[in-house]
Amino acid sequence: MADEMHPCARGTRCAARTKDGPALSYRPFCDTDRSLIAQAIQGMPLLYAAMADLLVADRSGGFAYDAVRVTTSQGRPVPINLDADASQREMAEILVSWEERVRDVARMPALDTAASRGQRLGVLIAQAVTVLAPRLDALLALQAAPMVRGGELVDLDGAGAGLEILDVRRRAVARLPESGGDDRPLSVPCGGCGWRGLIEVLDFLGHLAGARCRQCGHRYDVEGLAELRAATLRRAARRAAANMKGDR
Repeated sequence: MADEMHPCARGTRCAARTKDGPALSYRPFCDTDRSLIAQAIQGMPLLYAAMADLLVADRSGGFAYDAVRVTTSQGRPVPINLDADASQREMAEILVSWEERVRDVARMPALDTAASRGQRLGVLIAQAVTVLAPRLDALLALQAAPMVRGGELVDLDGAGAGLEILDVRRRAVARLPESGGDDRPLSVPCGGCGWRGLIEVLDFLGHLAGARCRQCGHRYDVEGLAELRAATLRRAARRAAANMKGDR
């Protein structure tokens, strides 16, 4: 029997959702979210580097994050950003665990866990990306198998892989000082269908990259969104002027 289409595994977070619900797909994720997962994997080294910039406070005065002080080889206490450190470790843990699963199904040499323990987190993340990025479909098609999470064994499949990768990216981005966090709805009506269903589209580091209409799917880049907002303001100004003229 042919496979049937089913809602995207991201559910209410589906990037291609409409007012009728998540997008439908024959695969675990819709094409839009599959692309977001691919971007999340490929951009993880950049995000790791961004977190590294937050890791140690500057000399002029600490951060607005929880921090502890550690002693360097010179003996001077240095404050360490616990949030950034936790994000880096979580990124490495998630990616490396899925790298191991993909290596197994792709019949690649098993990961040398003993050697991995002596490597820096950034090296582990870069290595995991080289394995996962070109094998995204193999990753998302994984069958459920036990994996360690929070000290417990839980069954996770390819859909779980995609969700974990997007979630670890979202949590890390939210800790960046100038990030916009999750995509947010906009009150501006879509220029294509007129429905007020626009949501922000953010780049990998959480900065505004445009918008997408949840009704008709039309996409706007940053310039297009700015033009749409300007046109909306002009229409509102004309209506206000017409109303004032009619009241005279």
